[in-house]
Amino acid sequence: MLQPKFPAGDQGPNAGFQSISGMREPDIVLTRTDSEVPKWYVLDAKYRTGRSNVLEAMASAHIYRDALRWNGRSSETSVLLVPRAGGAPWLEQPDFIGRNRVGVCALGADSDSQHAIASLTAILGFEL
Repeated sequence: MLQPKFPAGDQGPNAGFQSISGMREPDIVLTRTDSEVPKWYVLDAKYRTGRSNVLEAMASAHIYRDALRWNGRSSETSVLLVPRAGGAPWLEQPDFIGRNRVGVCALGADSDSQHAIASLTAILGFEL
């Protein structure tokens, strides 16, 4: 879904989406219902790739991971999508993202598209 609305906790949920804090609207939400336990993921686009910009933008990834709910469940992962790698390379590592459930994935024209696809596949746990 593109830019779904997650109403604040004192409002009714929107198609099962709710925020335990204030209203939130991430860029992309992927839901997966092909397993016993439905899973979902937050992808949020950011356009500045310098180290300080990426680190500052990580605040939204943490908020989305911690505050958003879909049918009462928190997201599996919250990842920033950036146009170029290298601003904060440790945040781009799939093992880092797997351990911490937040991170960064570079998708820009100057990045290797196969690497980006492999990174997203590892992060999300399924083929895109």
